[in-house]
Amino acid sequence: MKITASKKNNTLKNLLWPLGKKSGANDKLLAEKSRLEAFLAAVPGEYCGIDNDGGVAYSNGFCRLLGLEHITGLTDIQNQLSPTDSAALEGLFGRLEKQGVPFTLKAKDNKGRKTLKISGVRGKDSSGNNCLNILWLEDITEEQKTNDLLVEEHKIQKEEIERLQDSLDGLPFPIWMRDHEQNIVWCNIAYAKKTGHRPSTIISQQKEIVTYPRKKKAAQKDVLLGRDLAKKAMESGRSQSSKAHVIIAGDRLLVQVTETPLKAQNMSVGILEELIQEDRLQTQIKTNHEANRGLLEKLRSAIAIYGAD
Repeated sequence: MKITASKKNNTLKNLLWPLGKKSGANDKLLAEKSRLEAFLAAVPGEYCGIDNDGGVAYSNGFCRLLGLEHITGLTDIQNQLSPTDSAALEGLFGRLEKQGVPFTLKAKDNKGRKTLKISGVRGKDSSGNNCLNILWLEDITEEQKTNDLLVEEHKIQKEEIERLQDSLDGLPFPIWMRDHEQNIVWCNIAYAKKTGHRPSTIISQQKEIVTYPRKKKAAQKDVLLGRDLAKKAMESGRSQSSKAHVIIAGDRLLVQVTETPLKAQNMSVGILEELIQEDRLQTQIKTNHEANRGLLEKLRSAIAIYGAD
């Protein structure tokens, strides 16, 4: 620990200077000085204390981090920082000195190679009469590099997610994702439009795009939809599909619903396809069948239709 005191009867001198006197009567003070130096040497950070009269006490490591041989005041520290951070430190230290407001500043050195964390606090003795404004200095260059890398990776991942979201939202058919409990956790815009609800509402209220009819026909007895279809897909480990007539937004539609498990994520993806052409063909066949049957029933001649066997 090095001490630079002003010629005035200053606070720093009152706090630390007596510890440097050498006389038989001051053995206790020397012992206290040794304990103080040992304590400060064990602190995981370098320090520089500046009193209101300009006296300075600092650790050797503080100078080493800044590339200085000695420190006579705040200006020496500022000169080793980038212009922007130098000005910021001056303003923050001024508030600490006048109002006791602590601060933390992340700064670059004047060569742009190091990232330094500077923390300012005010220390007082037990009487509260003497105080010292202390700067703690830490080299966080490697931490900052790691943090910058994580931020960049997060940015890239966010952009990829947004691109994927935009791509899926651009598809004309509904797509959704379920978690391991078959809860809907995501859906695209087509799903939201079909149900008439916002994606957030769909997820919070678990609004299924297709549901079972109140009265199932015999042909639909074994048809699985919604959670049941997703559960079967997850249990079997294979895609599962169901075809049924359902009511969506007041329209009766023939649809095919497919749930595909994502084993690695323990999730499933669902997709709904409207079978418009097949529905029209089925309707046309049914209409023709009923028309032919009605025509045959009106004939007076006896008619029998035989199968291939």
